[in-house]
Amino acid sequence: MRTAAYIIIVMVVAAVLAASVRSCVARKKEFARYPTVEGLQGIHGDIRVLLADGVSCKVSVSGRYKIIADGRAAFDGLRPMPDVLVRPLAAGGIAIGDLNVKQERAEVVPAAGDTLRVNGSAYRGKLMLARRKDRRGAPRLLAVNVLPLEEYLAGVISSEMHSFWPMAALRAQAIAARSYALCRARSRSRWNYDVAATTADQVYKGIAGETASARRAAGQTRGVILLYDWQILPAYYHSVCGGRTASRKAVFGETDITPLAGVDCKYCNPKLHGGKNSGFYHWQVVVPHAKVVRALAAKGHSAAGIKAIEPVDPDRGHHAREMTLTPLSGPPFKLSIAELRRVIGPGKLKSNCFECRKKGNTLVFRGKGFGHGVGMCQWGAKGMAISGYDTKAILEYYYPGTEIRRVY
Repeated sequence: MRTAAYIIIVMVVAAVLAASVRSCVARKKEFARYPTVEGLQGIHGDIRVLLADGVSCKVSVSGRYKIIADGRAAFDGLRPMPDVLVRPLAAGGIAIGDLNVKQERAEVVPAAGDTLRVNGSAYRGKLMLARRKDRRGAPRLLAVNVLPLEEYLAGVISSEMHSFWPMAALRAQAIAARSYALCRARSRSRWNYDVAATTADQVYKGIAGETASARRAAGQTRGVILLYDWQILPAYYHSVCGGRTASRKAVFGETDITPLAGVDCKYCNPKLHGGKNSGFYHWQVVVPHAKVVRALAAKGHSAAGIKAIEPVDPDRGHHAREMTLTPLSGPPFKLSIAELRRVIGPGKLKSNCFECRKKGNTLVFRGKGFGHGVGMCQWGAKGMAISGYDTKAILEYYYPGTEIRRVY
């Protein structure tokens, strides 16, 4: 009897281990596109933040500075730099005020304690300028703020979340923002920058975005990131989910993983927030039908009228990245949510979770949430915090299956 029991126990343990290995391998594969976290000791260095991408920008420095090109000082400014125009030169190189730098890259490096300004906004660290060509071959200028990661986070946290919100939510925001930035920095190592300073990545307002609570949230979580199977998680987040966060696959077309597959959320309900987010939790937009038809025609989609607008492969929360438009006559065609937003008008469709009904001479869009919907719901994080949940509980709720680790 003992021998038989022993054999059964061994078989059960072996089955559990085999299942665990299969699960681990499967999850490794679904996260394969993101860089590994081996050698984490160097990840808390500088971050490169894209501030401007255009034909020019204005730069100034509050005190002494150097302009470095090709590893050597091209100019040593003993006095403050006034507000000068920086532009790419047609023949090659970069013009920084009256100084022409022959190289395609240059750095403006303020002396310790002096402040850098780009287009009127103040930043810490230094400025990397790079000349590149657009698709038509015309020269463009990239202006990239290079600064320590933790100083960058101090300018992100209160730019992305209200500084007076509970510290548990602000700490969750700090950890999500740090994880997102580090993930992008590793996957974009060959780019000229790691993250953009806009909603294309994370909103970063430089020194103007820093608050005492943001610095405290960054300091209290220093070096803490989210990991999923030894990988840095691209910890997406958004303002309001409207009841359920979105699947990464439905919104971005990327393979779903457990932390970014969507969860039910009751914590962004306006009842928890005194109704302050009610205009984003559920919303409605009414657009003249004729205006939509004209806008579609201007983009090459001729239609006598629109019969229906429906999501393509929506997730459980009805988020989608494409919509099928069925005209009154002719075959249906697809538009991405981004394209449909341009047709309807900027700022009107607050999320990618909505339904559309024709009512008389109008199209009525009824939707939920504000933002792309993937990852942490920021108003939900606030709701959890005021309900007594701590930072760890908030992160584990919105990013299930992750590990919260301090890596430096």
